[in-house]
Amino acid sequence: MMHRPASSASSFGHDVSRFSLSRDLLPREALVAGLAFMEGALAGSFDRDGLCAWFDELLRAFDAETPASVRETDTESAPLRLPPRRDHHAAEGMLAQVVEAARAKVASALRGLQGLEPREDFVAVAVAAGWVQQRETWSEGRKAWAPVIDSRQSLSTVVLSLFAADYLNHLEQYARDFRVCPDCGRPSFDRQAPAACACQTHGHFWASPARSTDAPSPMEAAIREAKRAVKALARTAA
Repeated sequence: MMHRPASSASSFGHDVSRFSLSRDLLPREALVAGLAFMEGALAGSFDRDGLCAWFDELLRAFDAETPASVRETDTESAPLRLPPRRDHHAAEGMLAQVVEAARAKVASALRGLQGLEPREDFVAVAVAAGWVQQRETWSEGRKAWAPVIDSRQSLSTVVLSLFAADYLNHLEQYARDFRVCPDCGRPSFDRQAPAACACQTHGHFWASPARSTDAPSPMEAAIREAKRAVKALARTAA
């Protein structure tokens, strides 16, 4: 087990300012982005526009640039910015493979953080590789861990760096409350949920009914669900 430090688009098609982080979410922006990825990946929300929006709107706090393509070690790179005459259908299929491979890797790694004796392998790798670094916070003038995102990283590395930074800043909360559903891989912080299934939204959140033009898109819904979860977490910790 690693030595634990002290806790310390494009657009969504409409007004993207609606999805900026409010002041009460700023201390956990990495967690919001990480949860939103897992929500969106499970909901099948990540077409090219959706993933670009995730980079552009939720990772800009970390000075991240939206990459031209995303990849995993066992998949082909999937382009996010397509040149004219490129086969869009094939590109979307490649992207779906990359997103699912990344989601599965992240879920597998996050399962190790459950309980009082977590397996912190990916956190140790993130620290050693410089995927997370300590920085001075603007609000309190203290050191906190933050992700360091590089467009050359695999998609799962980007997402895991978000969770690693939040984990290092909130060790006790993860030990006490963190769960990963063994069925769908959805992470949550519901201490009341049985370990067998911390996911409370099977058959509800992931449904894709027809929606009006004013209803949120699946990607928008994923962002909102992530923000709701983090706000609830803040109330619990208060």
